[in-house]
Amino acid sequence: MDTYFFGMENRNTDNTQSYYLKSLMIPKQSTVIGIVRYLLLMQAGNEIFKENKIQDKNEAKNLIGERSYEVSLSDFELGKIQSISPIYILHNKKFYFLSPSINQKAEIKNVGKIAVIDHNHDFKNMQSALISNEGDTQQLDNVFINHFQSNNNKNDTNETRSDAFFKTCYYKLKDGIGFGITIEVDDDVMINTTDSFYAKIGGENKLFKIECIQGENNYEAQAHEALKCWKQKTYPQV
Repeated sequence: MDTYFFGMENRNTDNTQSYYLKSLMIPKQSTVIGIVRYLLLMQAGNEIFKENKIQDKNEAKNLIGERSYEVSLSDFELGKIQSISPIYILHNKKFYFLSPSINQKAEIKNVGKIAVIDHNHDFKNMQSALISNEGDTQQLDNVFINHFQSNNNKNDTNETRSDAFFKTCYYKLKDGIGFGITIEVDDDVMINTTDSFYAKIGGENKLFKIECIQGENNYEAQAHEALKCWKQKTYPQV
């Protein structure tokens, strides 16, 4: 995986056009939902989805729902998708949980079938480490790598404008580490667990490799065990 960018711009407070762009560490749940929907459409057959275009709107609606995701919704229909978990970190076949996923101070809400991390808090309660259900920890700087890039905008005469400099902070996951989510779908939905595929995600459409593994939905049990381990440890705030 290359560097990635999930986030919004942060302009200067003095109203100049110079600003700082910083990625979130993890994608928002709306991005995750889009990936899951795309996965199901890709495997639904050419009658429903072909050449990245929906062919049968009614069948697509039955499969993945119709409305775009909004965190303000009190309910959200996802067709044959039964549930989607928050994102966690996968390393050496272990689940490592982000602090907001299990921390009692975290802002977690359920929107219909979806468990959502409130990104308005932007990891203010994030600790300096991730923790697995077995109590193993990973320091954040061993998982997320910062990558800074300076840029500037030029005017119509190709001259650099002094008020239009900006810096971008990207992230990259260290080798062998990946994002994970747990989803449940109706029994009649078949998901290919043999082949992987690539999807363009986030700012600048960076390629992510997507793999599916069939198994039991033990997200809540894993998170509960991690929370018990977390309470027995002390970490400094970031």
